Amino acid sequence: MSSPEEDFQRGFDKVARRATHELDAKFESLGEAEVRHRLESKQGLHSLEWAAARAWLAAKETERAVRANAHSAESVSISRKALSNSQLATRIAVVALILSVIMAVQKLIEWGAR
Repeated sequence: MSSPEEDFQRGFDKVARRATHELDAKFESLGEAEVRHRLESKQGLHSLEWAAARAWLAAKETERAVRANAHSAESVSISRKALSNSQLATRIAVVALILSVIMAVQKLIEWGAR
C-alpha cells in the first residue's frame, strides 16, 4: 500500500508529463521561429510556458547539433577514405614512374650496345 505522499507524487508526475506533452505539441505546431518570436515578445505564451518554451528551443538546438555532428563524422569518414584512395593512387603512380625509368634505361643500354 502506498502513502498519501507517494500517491500525490505519482499524480503530480502524471499531470506534469501530460502538460509537457501538450506544450511540446503546441510548440511543434507553432514551429521554432514562432515560439522564439512569442518568447522574445512575451506575447502569445503564458508566463508559465516561458520556461517550457526555452527548454523546447534548447532541445531543438541540441537535436540540430547532434545531426550536424553526425554529418561531420560522416564527412570525416569520407575524407579518410578519399585520403586512403589518393595515397594508393600515389603509390601506383610512383611504381609506374620507376618502371618507366627502368624501361627507358634498358632502351638506352640497348641503343648504346648497337
